Amino acid sequence: MLPAKYLETLNKTKEIIKTAESVTITTDMWSSRNNDSFMGVTAHFIDEDCEVKSVLLDVYLFDGAHTSVNMANDLRRITDDW
Repeated sequence: MLPAKYLETLNKTKEIIKTAESVTITTDMWSSRNNDSFMGVTAHFIDEDCEVKSVLLDVYLFDGAHTSVNMANDLRRITDDW
């Protein structure tokens, strides 16, 4: 059931975000108690009804050094996917 619900939510989110003329992307990085690093990426936009919308694009385990090059590469991958 979880994969089906994921696909349903993904498709709904794609429908919502495709109405956006432009978006602002925010990121957040944090470490878990066992020192795993994670990065979350969110898109924010104003819809056709002038309501602010925010959609989570990805949360993933961030491997490697926290350099600007590594973060930029991951942001590019995520935005290309969307």
